[in-house]
Amino acid sequence: RGALFDLGDLSEAICIKNPEMALKLARKIGNEQYKALTLANIAPNLKNQNEILNEALNAAYNIEDLDFKDFVIAEIALKINDKHDVINIVNNMIYKDFKTLVLIESAIQTNDQNQALYLIYNIGDTYMRARELTKIALKLENPNEVLEKAISAASKIEDHYRRASAFAEIALIVEDPKMVQEDAISAARKIEDKKRRAVALAEIAQTVEDPNEVLEEAISAASKIEDHYRRASAFAEIALKLEDPKMVQEEAIDAASKIKDHRFSAKAFAEIAHTVEDPKSVLEYALSMVQNIGDGDYRAMTLVDIALKVEDIKIAIKEALRFARMIGDESYRAMTLSDIALKVENPNEILDEALMAARKIADKYKRGFALYYIAPKLENPNEVLNDAIRSVEFIPYYEYNKVMELVEMAPMSEDRNVVLEEALRMTCMIEDNRPRVKALAQLGQKLNEISPSIHCAFLRQDVLHLLAQRTRKDLLSDLAALPPVILALGGQEALLETARAIQDVGRWWP
Repeated sequence: RGALFDLGDLSEAICIKNPEMALKLARKIGNEQYKALTLANIAPNLKNQNEILNEALNAAYNIEDLDFKDFVIAEIALKINDKHDVINIVNNMIYKDFKTLVLIESAIQTNDQNQALYLIYNIGDTYMRARELTKIALKLENPNEVLEKAISAASKIEDHYRRASAFAEIALIVEDPKMVQEDAISAARKIEDKKRRAVALAEIAQTVEDPNEVLEEAISAASKIEDHYRRASAFAEIALKLEDPKMVQEEAIDAASKIKDHRFSAKAFAEIAHTVEDPKSVLEYALSMVQNIGDGDYRAMTLVDIALKVEDIKIAIKEALRFARMIGDESYRAMTLSDIALKVENPNEILDEALMAARKIADKYKRGFALYYIAPKLENPNEVLNDAIRSVEFIPYYEYNKVMELVEMAPMSEDRNVVLEEALRMTCMIEDNRPRVKALAQLGQKLNEISPSIHCAFLRQDVLHLLAQRTRKDLLSDLAALPPVILALGGQEALLETARAIQDVGRWWP
């Protein structure tokens, strides 16, 4: 995880307690994808919600990945109340079906069922159309016509698992489930992956009057899974869908006990424990498996997870704390303790222990991450948040944002030249090519706007010298972004001199 993600997580985590600080952090995120999502997620907690959502949209429009761009724009659009604004926003999306889903959800939110239905009928993807028709049918007084269209769409789905899933969903709400149950079962039987087939059949079994035959088929499919962990996991999933989970518990336990990797064995037993009335014996077995895991910290964290599944909360907390204190890595220990603290009535003592562990972490990134993870769980998080932010500020991912902050500060500073020189120097030190070139380009634009008189020697001795420490390919990428900077610092003569130097180097060393 990089600092860009952390700032977003931290911003969202503290938004309710300190929305202004959350906004400040969100604006420091350099990655447009995560900035847009974070701003959209915190906007409902701020007074100027619409303004923040517009800010999120502006960030979203700069996202280069088209799939992610559509996803982020959709997330923002669904937080906007004005129907016409939503339509305008959706026009900036690339994929037609994705656009349609946003407009459908917006129409449903405004109780415009006719518009929602019109849009659903025009969805090209048959699975998507069947699901949306099934969802909206639940909101209609007379859903029969819509359900008929859902059945028609489901029958055209090519993927067997998706077709079975669509029919199973329809069966739960249609007046006569028998009209789709055979279609669902037929599709499920054609699923090649045995685990998916078993789970699909178990899901369908919930919709039929006499589920035994379908359940037997699901159990038969699961029993043929060769991988012990996948077989145990399949039986655990099936058990959750049964009125009497005991039907498959023995098979699940038998499969889990044959898993050679102790980590997966423990994980399987922990999954099975959710399906039994008295999980104590299963958990004890899982604990015995975990003891054989070689990695001490992984073993301790797994033990914590298993211990917290014990129903007797006092025993669960006592055991979880015992195992958490075995974790050698201070960041993992701090975060694990803070998770346990949420499960007790008076968490302060455990949170203090977590904070003590976090503050001992030498690595600034790990310390910042652990502190921000703990902070939202505190009654007064501000001091800890500030410590977390100070740690995050020194992470390389953050350098681009620091440069931009200096550039924004420069016009307001009496020593604007000094500030801009520092911004240029910091830009040259950014290791990653893309953020460095982007910072150089934006810095050049700013220099042209405020026209400072920085001595040309600074450009030659410091900036170009620092950039020249990298490869020729990197230097040429940087120089492509530098003309506005060179022009602002040294004028037309410096720009021509730089161009001639590039030509000379290319001629001497092709």
